[in-house]
Amino acid sequence: MPAKKVASVRRLRRTSAPIPHAGGTYEAKEPGHIIGGVLTLGSGWSPSLGNSFIECLAELKNDERLDMGCALQCGGFSATYTAENKPNVKISSPEIALISFFLCLVSQLRDIGTAPALDFTEYGRVL
Repeated sequence: MPAKKVASVRRLRRTSAPIPHAGGTYEAKEPGHIIGGVLTLGSGWSPSLGNSFIECLAELKNDERLDMGCALQCGGFSATYTAENKPNVKISSPEIALISFFLCLVSQLRDIGTAPALDFTEYGRVL
C-alpha cells in the first residue's frame, strides 16, 4: 500500500547543512514535510475515489497520510487533514487527472521553498 511506503520514507533520519554564501553562512534549514502521493493507471476501488476511499484516508496514521494522487483512468485527488485526522479531499475527473496532479505537486513544492543543503558528511559516515 502506498501509505506504508510513504510512512517508511517519512521515518528516515534526515539532516541538513549550513549554506555558505558571499556574505557569510545561512543556518541549516530544517527538512520540511515529505509530500506523499501515488500515481497509477487505474484503481480497484468502486467507485474509484468515492466514500470508501475517503474513509480509508481517514484511517491512515499521521506518517501514512497521502497528500495527493492520480489514477489516470479514474481521476486525481489532493487531501489536507484536520486536527482530528478528517481528510478534506478535492477530486478531479479522469480528463484532467494528470494535469491536476501535476499542478498540485508543483504547488506543494513551491510552498516548501528552497531545498535544504545536503550534509555530505552524513553520507560519508557509512564508508
